[in-house]
Amino acid sequence: MTLQPDQSKVLGDSNLPHTQDAASPLKAVKVKRKKRVSKKKSRKPKATQRTKKVSRHKRDPDDYYTETPFEVHCLMAKEGHNLLGKYVIDPCCGGGNIPITLRKYGVNAHGGDLHPRWEGALCVKDFRDTIKHWRPEIIVSNPPFSQWEEIVDAAWDVDTEIVYLLLPSRFLEGQNRLSWYLSTKKLARFWQFSKRVSLPPGKSDMKPTGGKIPYSWYVFERKHDQETWTGGWLPISPPIPESCKEQLVEEEAPSEAQIALDLSHPETR
Repeated sequence: MTLQPDQSKVLGDSNLPHTQDAASPLKAVKVKRKKRVSKKKSRKPKATQRTKKVSRHKRDPDDYYTETPFEVHCLMAKEGHNLLGKYVIDPCCGGGNIPITLRKYGVNAHGGDLHPRWEGALCVKDFRDTIKHWRPEIIVSNPPFSQWEEIVDAAWDVDTEIVYLLLPSRFLEGQNRLSWYLSTKKLARFWQFSKRVSLPPGKSDMKPTGGKIPYSWYVFERKHDQETWTGGWLPISPPIPESCKEQLVEEEAPSEAQIALDLSHPETR
């Protein structure tokens, strides 16, 4: 005896709701569900947040950026005892701010540059030629940031004792730089500015103000042979070192007219 399947499961029953037509076999109906598109905004940072320009000035093709006497005063407050009595050169002197300020402390300071930017420069040459020819005992410079390692290397070739370079603080970072630091073992001290300084392009008429990039003085010593360095913070208002007070030329004191002008123009402070 052959069993017949339940007709209500195979053929539609007009009395049952939501069934197929009696003449049509029941077919499985696949319902395609639309994928829900999240309306949440992506949390991925915009590219401009990482690639946007940090500085407000256009980059100088020669990496010529001007420091102020303030940075030199801070250096003298910590390292003045090492510079007095030495033959000092800034091989990338630009307008001569560093040697001019050092001379006010009685330091025998001179400078050279790739371009004729300062009338008092020893020479107009590449820093490699300047260092090789004049053989300074000490170098103090705000160098092109793309070539600062080469200045240190050139200094050791002529037995320079100490190299002081004004560089962004972030130049301590990076695996390639770490390899260079460890291979030379010459970074002896690291002095961090207590406030932001500004190094505007030397060709511009922009006045230095509070900058966005932290800077430091890096001190490289020929005799240093350790993988560690010491240092600290530079003063906000650098005092005159005791050893320099007698030699310091009193040119920094503003006149009464200049004080009145500064008070009437707060942006110049």
